[in-house]
Amino acid sequence: MYKLRWEIEQLFDTMRNTIEADTSCMHDDTGFEAWSFINHVMLIAACRVLAMIRAKKLAKEYSLTGVMDILSRVHMIQVADEWMMAETTKKTKKMLKELGIVLDEDNPASLL
Repeated sequence: MYKLRWEIEQLFDTMRNTIEADTSCMHDDTGFEAWSFINHVMLIAACRVLAMIRAKKLAKEYSLTGVMDILSRVHMIQVADEWMMAETTKKTKKMLKELGIVLDEDNPASLL
């Protein structure tokens, strides 16, 4: 039971410190439900990234915060009528390859 409780505490810590989603600032039920849903999706994504890091035994090289920071710099740009992924750094490409993350330009939500 203690191990399960610890994992729940880690999720709350992730929400507070990594995702910075510890306060809702919502004034009605609909807004709070939307905030809760978005945070739920963010926690799922965070858990999947952490699972990738652990499965590949790369915890010494990458943290959830570091991976999120690097992924936040990946952008889609529109050229004429076509959307494409902007050029990324070697560091980003190396991290994506090591973690086995494939970003699909046609489906930006492919990570989830």
